Amino acid sequence: MRTTVVLGAWLLLSGPALAKGGAVEQVKALLAQKKHAEAFAAAKGATESDPDDVAAAYLLGRAAFSLGKDAEAKAALDRAITLDQRLADAWFFRGLVQLQQGRPRPATADFAQAAKLAPGQPHYWLELGKGRRRIGDAPGALKALRRSLTGAPAGQAAEAHLAIGNLLSRQGDHPAARAAWEAAVIADPKKVDAHYNLGIWHQVRGDGAKALSHYRAAQALSPNDPQLLKKVIQAHYRLDQFAEAGRARAAFLA
Repeated sequence: MRTTVVLGAWLLLSGPALAKGGAVEQVKALLAQKKHAEAFAAAKGATESDPDDVAAAYLLGRAAFSLGKDAEAKAALDRAITLDQRLADAWFFRGLVQLQQGRPRPATADFAQAAKLAPGQPHYWLELGKGRRRIGDAPGALKALRRSLTGAPAGQAAEAHLAIGNLLSRQGDHPAARAAWEAAVIADPKKVDAHYNLGIWHQVRGDGAKALSHYRAAQALSPNDPQLLKKVIQAHYRLDQFAEAGRARAAFLA
């Protein structure tokens, strides 16, 4: 699945302002309008006119990434980084490209460089944390994920809390994992996986009513998931709520 990044200010700079010019402004406007094919064509033309235009190279990489042209995206972002190694967002997007290419270690290194250059960007730390988790660096992942919570919007905070909880659960720190999943639900009540994990947490500890409440919350958010239906029905049966279990099954099949 291609990563979607939503930025408050989509063009982030670290270092001198990016290059000027009508073509660059046009590409920025097209990307903001999600006209990725047109942005790609315009950016490609700008880089051909001036191969040393760092803004055009960066924007070409962005447009190519949005179109799934990963090889062209990486080449353009490589060029942007060569022209200005202080451009944090170029490192970040090259990391996303390298993930798509199945290269988690170089991707994680790029996220680390982006976070080093612009430490105030929560989404850099979030991707760095997820990257470190992928390569088996649990302590480093937890550190980055916790750092990502500073200033993060609700959706990113929920994602970070969920990832923190999952890591802590694997480490056997189940009370701390529960607290992280609860924080995820507070940040985003629609976080299905957090509800599901909390349902299992309460189920294992014998609190069937709380388990059911979380399973039902998860199923309401993802009504076509048969695994969630199974959990809801099983939770009803554990509470001797046989009629409710039947109604849940009938509603799913209707």
